[in-house]
Amino acid sequence: MNACASIGLGEMQFYQNNLHEAGETQKKALQLLDGMTAPVACEAHRTLAQVFYQLNDLDKAQYHADKWMEFALLYDKVLDRYIMCEIFLARLNLALKDTAKAGALIEKTIKSINQNHFVHRKNEAAEVQSLIFLRQGNLKAVKELVKTHKLPFTEVRLFLAEKNTTAALTLLDKLKNKFDKDFWQRERLEVIILEALSYQMNKTKEKALEAINEALGLAETGGFIRIFIDEGKPMEDLLSEVNNAGTMVNYTEKLLKEFKAEKLKNKSIDLSKGYEQKEQPLIDPLSPRELEILKLIADGLSNRKISEQLFLELSTIKSHNQNIFGKLGVERRTEAVARARELGLI
Repeated sequence: MNACASIGLGEMQFYQNNLHEAGETQKKALQLLDGMTAPVACEAHRTLAQVFYQLNDLDKAQYHADKWMEFALLYDKVLDRYIMCEIFLARLNLALKDTAKAGALIEKTIKSINQNHFVHRKNEAAEVQSLIFLRQGNLKAVKELVKTHKLPFTEVRLFLAEKNTTAALTLLDKLKNKFDKDFWQRERLEVIILEALSYQMNKTKEKALEAINEALGLAETGGFIRIFIDEGKPMEDLLSEVNNAGTMVNYTEKLLKEFKAEKLKNKSIDLSKGYEQKEQPLIDPLSPRELEILKLIADGLSNRKISEQLFLELSTIKSHNQNIFGKLGVERRTEAVARARELGLI
């Protein structure tokens, strides 16, 4: 089999959720290319970056994403492979808990999409941007994206953020019928995962466990990890229930260990940046970055000064502000500072 055929097979295996097979096939393709800067190498690195992302090996995902970008930039700007890579990198940075970097990158990418008329990439970029806004608690911005783009999974996540499980399950039922085919294996898996989380939020435990067990059955052979980690604590709690019930113990224990390792890694990163880890009397605690911005607000710095000091886009600072205000239950900067002092946050 030549390199081009091997790369095509690897892509097919990836979209059928066979992660390990896809990875091995693309590695063999690169061996066949033997270091040549052939354009098809871009596709091999693209698949490998996505495979390692799902296997939760983010260092290797970053390596292959960098190679993906290197080869993508060899193409004429008429092609959009570098845009696809930037969208992936924004998502990767979100997984690495660098929301600010992810936000700045996706804003840059959206400008490139508009300037180069890559209309077919708008929904992909908007979906990642919506994940960033959801992380920041900026539901207003997510609603605007849902209005202007075709983002069914984002709409489900928005319903869940608003605790509207009825609307979420209704939409998921439609999506399940649409994606209940072999060609849509990845989408079908995501639907079932969101369905499980919706039932969990709705306190329908039996249906939540039934759905998550179905998702685990689909995901185990491929070795998926990140698709579960990205759902955060609600997913961790649900997997703990599955594990306690004694079903799919090996896989759930592996996933729970990955959740624990993620927490330790994030704590280590925060401490290395000099952020103090303290208990917060908030249902939704402020992130280290939000605490940092809140302290600068208390010092009297304007949004523009804060953006310059932290090397972040002004729009990113404003999004952080909205998130801070929402978590503190206030509407103005002065109220935020007063409330933060009252809670002992600054």
